[in-house]
Amino acid sequence: PVSAGTLLLGVHKGFSHLLNSGFIDEMPKIIAVQTTQVMPLCAKFKKINYNPPEKVTSIADALVSTKPFLLDQMIKAINECIVVSDEEIIEAWKDLAKMGILVEYSSATVYAAYKKFKAENSVLVLTGSGLKTI
Repeated sequence: PVSAGTLLLGVHKGFSHLLNSGFIDEMPKIIAVQTTQVMPLCAKFKKINYNPPEKVTSIADALVSTKPFLLDQMIKAINECIVVSDEEIIEAWKDLAKMGILVEYSSATVYAAYKKFKAENSVLVLTGSGLKTI
């Protein structure tokens, strides 16, 4: 999940270090996920028009950075960017809960994107506890 970009850039830096140290042979593909309401990175990556809302009302309330100052660095760090809707987030949250994984809605964006993208050998970063959502 991407908002201001610190997690994304940290993951990229970590994998870059592993690659440069010879622990891995190739850089994994990094896929960013944003919501239909807050998608400055995906809009720039996909070259589509994006006008941030005056007030963010998405269920993914941790993903609120409509004008991240690290945007240019984030663009260089990703291979793909997927946008998910609140409806997809809620469905993904329920699916994860049925598997015994309780995350916050902002983390469920990752599983919602995975369901759309279905990449082999994926690692999903589920960053926040769902205790605050119930």
